Amino acid sequence: MLEKYKETQIEAYRILENAIKKNEHSHAYIFETNGNSEGMDLAKSFAKALFCVNTNDKDNICQMIDSNNFPELEIIDPEGIVIKKEEIEQLQQHFSKKPLYSDKKIYIINNADRLNKSSGNALLKFLEEPDQDIVAILITANIYEMLETIVSRCQIITLHKNILQLNEYSGEDKILLSINKTQDEIKNLFSENDYPKCLTDAIDFINYYEKYKLDSFIYINDKWFSMYKEKEQFEVAFKIMTLYYIDILKKACDTKIEIFSDYEKEISMLANKLPISNICKKIKIMVKLTKKIKENNNLNLIMDKLIIELGRSDQIV
Repeated sequence: MLEKYKETQIEAYRILENAIKKNEHSHAYIFETNGNSEGMDLAKSFAKALFCVNTNDKDNICQMIDSNNFPELEIIDPEGIVIKKEEIEQLQQHFSKKPLYSDKKIYIINNADRLNKSSGNALLKFLEEPDQDIVAILITANIYEMLETIVSRCQIITLHKNILQLNEYSGEDKILLSINKTQDEIKNLFSENDYPKCLTDAIDFINYYEKYKLDSFIYINDKWFSMYKEKEQFEVAFKIMTLYYIDILKKACDTKIEIFSDYEKEISMLANKLPISNICKKIKIMVKLTKKIKENNNLNLIMDKLIIELGRSDQIV
């Protein structure tokens, strides 16, 4: 069941396996796929594990789930651009019936970011009055498109790519794959004297944030804007910070630090402190805001948004 994710989804496996062993699972989860295609398979594997905790009929249950014929498991996998309110109402009606094979009922909603306002509010009502025998698993590639009121009622499980593929970004998520290119950009945008300071200031900000969290608003007012003044300079700084978090993630997964070996002490400390799922969220935030720098003329707001979103990611770990 979950065993196959022991090596590829270390943090997700640990959280879900502990929930089953201790019989302390949440009533609602969000599986944030982070570009990973295994979200539905992991959700089904978790469902199988939950259904099979106290039963001798594991093989039969697993076979019914694999053939989509297990009545206590409902899956909404939308084909259109939105999940309709009627689909959520049908789900609620189905779950009002007494279960046949298990003491639990589980529903999985794929592409949960496609919930519109009416279907989202219908689901929210379902989540606000949780039945102890019902477990919700919402799968999304874009948690920021979901209602915050739904997100706040769920435990977040973030998937990540195989450790060997951490730098293989594609499409809109493609960022720098080499520090050499970053260094070239720095040399073009900063004077020779400011070159090392540009690099260290970006890294110092991450180290400062991870220590003082929202107090980092003071840091940016006192220090950040004296170095980074133009959009292009901001973009380079954000790329540096993204690469720094990637090195933290590599260290957390017991792989070699690729870029910032001079900061091994700081990186090791953060890798031991931060859950892997939290580091993945922060990389995603950095990538998203790097794209938005070109769209936004107000660089102060970009920095404010960065601190707020990093803080939010810490709250939902």
